Amino acid sequence: MSLGRKAIKQLSSRITGFSSRHASASNLSLNEHPFAHPENIMSAWRVSSYGSLDKLSLCNDVSKPVISKPRDVLVKVRAASLNPLDAAMLGGYGQVLLDAMRSVEGCVQDRKISLPLTLGRDFCGEVVAKGCDVRNVRVGDTVYGVVVPHLPGSHADFVITDSCLVSRKPEHLSDEEASSIFYTALTAWSALKVTGDIILTSPKGLRALVIGGSGGVGTLAIQLLKNWGVEVTTTCATDAVPLLESLNADIVIDYKKPDALKDLEIVGKFDIILDASGTASPNMYLGFLREWRNAKFITLKSPCSLTQTNSVWSEGWLRTHWILLWPTSSPEL
Repeated sequence: MSLGRKAIKQLSSRITGFSSRHASASNLSLNEHPFAHPENIMSAWRVSSYGSLDKLSLCNDVSKPVISKPRDVLVKVRAASLNPLDAAMLGGYGQVLLDAMRSVEGCVQDRKISLPLTLGRDFCGEVVAKGCDVRNVRVGDTVYGVVVPHLPGSHADFVITDSCLVSRKPEHLSDEEASSIFYTALTAWSALKVTGDIILTSPKGLRALVIGGSGGVGTLAIQLLKNWGVEVTTTCATDAVPLLESLNADIVIDYKKPDALKDLEIVGKFDIILDASGTASPNMYLGFLREWRNAKFITLKSPCSLTQTNSVWSEGWLRTHWILLWPTSSPEL
């Protein structure tokens, strides 16, 4: 298990464990707890200072956000996800950049204040108020959506986001399912379509390798690629093989097996390699890219790792390969 997944598991255990003891709750929604609040006060999980999990606590006296912009939507949160970005932001990841974005935004209330910090990017819930320019949803609608990283997150009773970042929840999805989709799906779509340079052309018939296919981004990437008509090979740990087979990946390789790379060599070369784990070495996989086909290696590793791939850039350029770094929520998504 990667450090990113361990951090998410620990973060989830702390939130759900605390809620179970103090609020008889087993999910991330904070709407069921024994504390009575005035209408302008809510509960939220907040980070008092950057560091470990002991800096995270449930606060029951947080000011409820209010509509301040014409496109704002205020949502009562029913379910919220844990993203690798949350674990990374707990440790201060992106602190300088996000603070700069808050300053440029010129937000009201505490939206430009970095600490205390409310985590949570994805959510599902009910629209309880909206700005005068909101047309895509109505008060009372059940929606799912996402919060941009520099604004207060969804691990709270209520959250505000722009109306362009929410949509009505499909009826066949549960609140929990809907709250787990947006951030990872948009990351996968952007990495493949935009960074993979297939946004204007059909990828049908291409061959793709998804490294670390069992995570949030990986599972969404596999489904998107299959829907687009791409032949998909993916790697994962032993216990995740049945899951990825159920997603109709063409070939699933257990990377824990000693002959995993040999199995990959037998499969052949690829037009697109997506490192959904953010931990793979580009040097290890360059040989699996198709020559002279503008093949691409896309990684979710932080842009800070650019200095580690200088030698890869030169070799990739000569062979018309592209090593593309897609800035996402954490080095280990």
